[in-house]
Amino acid sequence: MPISIIIIALGLFTLFSWRHIHRSPVLTQKSFFIQLLVDLVALSLLIYFTVGSINPFISLFIIPIIFAAASLKTTYTWAVAIIALASYTTLMFYHVPLTYQNHHDDHLGLHIWGMWYGFILSAILVAYFVSRITKTLRDQDRLLAAIRAEQLHAEQILALGTLAAGTAHVPLRVT
Repeated sequence: MPISIIIIALGLFTLFSWRHIHRSPVLTQKSFFIQLLVDLVALSLLIYFTVGSINPFISLFIIPIIFAAASLKTTYTWAVAIIALASYTTLMFYHVPLTYQNHHDDHLGLHIWGMWYGFILSAILVAYFVSRITKTLRDQDRLLAAIRAEQLHAEQILALGTLAAGTAHVPLRVT
């Protein structure tokens, strides 16, 4: 029942967001950040009710980090990464266990910790490198736009100079 409620609530939020985006086609950084936070909360709750960090879908926490790193400012990206890391860590200790789960916790515990360290490393690397790449691309776009504007200005001055030179060399007819 809780899983159904979470999925329905997420569906309603998605519908609300879709309608909002169609009214205002500009998606701000803040609104996209909120979208990612809602997704993280929903994913956390779904994983909470389905055995926590040993759920094989736990790796889906990396997806919002990738989207944030590719689309949002660095501060938003790090906020998403920290929230995802905190959610993953919390789910290691707090979750609803399955009733038919085997009791092979000796090797399973080591596996869970390994998955956790791997997730931390992946989250940090993706957040750092993708946001750096995105920042570099944005800086290059700004530089290119400035160069184009400067080139256009230089062409306009050249055209004006050519026109002035042409006007100065036109012979005058006196009748």
